[in-house]
Amino acid sequence: MQKYLILLIFCLGFSQVNWHIENVDKTNLDGYPFEISALALDSNYIPHILYVSAYFSDLLFATRDDNGWEKEIVETSLRYFGASLAFDNNNTPHISYYAADAHLNRTYLCYAQKINGEWMRMVVDSCTGGYSPFIYHTSIDLDTNGKPGIAYMAWEAPDSLRMIKYAYFDGISWSISILTCVAIGHTLDYSPALAFDRNNGIPHIAFHRLYGATRDTVFHALHNDTLNQWIIEPAIIIPDGGEPIDMALNSRGYPCIAYGWNIALAYSWWDGQYWHTNEFTGYYIGWIGIAMALALDSLDNPHIIAHGDPITYSPGYCYKDTIWHAYYPIGDTGIVKGDISIALGRDGDLHVCYDFYSYHNDTTYLKYAWGTPVGIKEEKMQKPKDKSPKIEVYPNPSREKVMIRCMIQNTRYIIPDINLKIYDVGGRLVKQFDHLSSKQYGGIQPFNEIIWYGDDNSGKQVPGGVYFIKLETSDYSEIKKIIRLK
Repeated sequence: MQKYLILLIFCLGFSQVNWHIENVDKTNLDGYPFEISALALDSNYIPHILYVSAYFSDLLFATRDDNGWEKEIVETSLRYFGASLAFDNNNTPHISYYAADAHLNRTYLCYAQKINGEWMRMVVDSCTGGYSPFIYHTSIDLDTNGKPGIAYMAWEAPDSLRMIKYAYFDGISWSISILTCVAIGHTLDYSPALAFDRNNGIPHIAFHRLYGATRDTVFHALHNDTLNQWIIEPAIIIPDGGEPIDMALNSRGYPCIAYGWNIALAYSWWDGQYWHTNEFTGYYIGWIGIAMALALDSLDNPHIIAHGDPITYSPGYCYKDTIWHAYYPIGDTGIVKGDISIALGRDGDLHVCYDFYSYHNDTTYLKYAWGTPVGIKEEKMQKPKDKSPKIEVYPNPSREKVMIRCMIQNTRYIIPDINLKIYDVGGRLVKQFDHLSSKQYGGIQPFNEIIWYGDDNSGKQVPGGVYFIKLETSDYSEIKKIIRLK
């Protein structure tokens, strides 16, 4: 299989995200509070966060309900790090994490799920010694049958070995395989990210190989069931990299990876034949060892959250539809040091969690933020009043033409008073209808019926993606989201 690295450097567009930020937990203690965390949505799109308290002494689980954040202790008395979280179709949480004894003589890879209100825990694997909680990660995902797999780092201190391992639970026992094993030195394999192909259940793992200060490599591995072995190949060569990575699979089961590139943010994807890469020139994410997270929406567009500006260290966000959109800081100025997570809701809304140290009151917070990454905001459909127009769009989604019907329930709206425009997800005007035709619907209600053939104002076909139809009158506006399929 031939693979070539294609580097495309993009200028970013600009759009607006209206973030709503909440405090999940807070403390005035030192000891790296909340720097280990993971966020996931259940099938009802309710956010949950798995996180670690100050001095890594408690593993906690938080759930958002109508009254705020409800928190519970999953486990205590050891040192916890490497937290990862996933939900099955029954809304059962599955978690993976490391637990080390107080003297760091032994570290255990643990798995737990919550059944009938109780956390059922088991030890999957163990390692000799204990190491930095900021380097060693676990990544959990569920296959098409709801069975958990875990990609993780392992080590044996006496032999100075570091490994990338994969553990899978078939419902009865765990099976463990070793992907890589390297001796301690200038080479380190770390930051494994696991994802199951939803089409065939095959596990994919991406990880970062650090060679030192000169170059790094991101590797991609997938399991060949016929050969019963992992196929591991280098995906991207990174000059002077060093940041952790994250991976997601698109709707075709192809890997997409976010990572650091020369202390900038980069994104690579496999199209079935080649690897392609975008580097975000000029949008730096800070120091070596910074965290990032990747999620793909229903159209396979990437959304990336990462530790942000090198001056403020505030978390930042960027995404791509037809172009990359600017790297926006989230919230106030402060310091973000630890893990960061992103998940997408039903309508493409963003859910993010991160730790945040405030200069103003010497307090560290676990933050949760949600928002919508669009240039214009879709308004919820209101029940039409006598004077209110109403948009009907069909078919939606659509591959070809779209019929747009604007119902006008008060005849005082004459045709010149009505404006109909179509915007892309970045808020840019795509199509404007200046001359609307008036017809009669059932001889009672006048309306305007427009056909959009998927073209812009210049007559060029627009790419697949999310678009917004905006209807405006002198005292009323309404926005309807439509999806144009590729």
